Amino acid sequence: MKTKVAAIYGKRDVRLRVFELPEITDNELLVSVISDSVCLSTWKAALLGSEHKRVPDDLENHPVITGHECAGVIVEVGKNLTGKYKKASVLYCNRRWGYQADIQRATATNILAAMPLI
Repeated sequence: MKTKVAAIYGKRDVRLRVFELPEITDNELLVSVISDSVCLSTWKAALLGSEHKRVPDDLENHPVITGHECAGVIVEVGKNLTGKYKKASVLYCNRRWGYQADIQRATATNILAAMPLI
């Protein structure tokens, strides 16, 4: 499955990128991202690039996929999470880089709240 992301390639260099998303593991969820915030740490990383203390030095070769606070809908549930999460449930994720994508993998430890669709 292809996903679209916002990736930091350098100082003030953020690009949309499309790539193939790996299959989820037994302990992950596949989430269709509905909303994602751009927090201050992401904003600073985009402005400063490798000068930011949490951004790698080799952005040109290994760009950082931004985002770590999103809300979305579960598209697929890993085998070990089927009793806890269901497809089509709405959830909020936190503390994982790479959520500024339209489809994303998530581990159960990143889920702060999940609720059924109304």
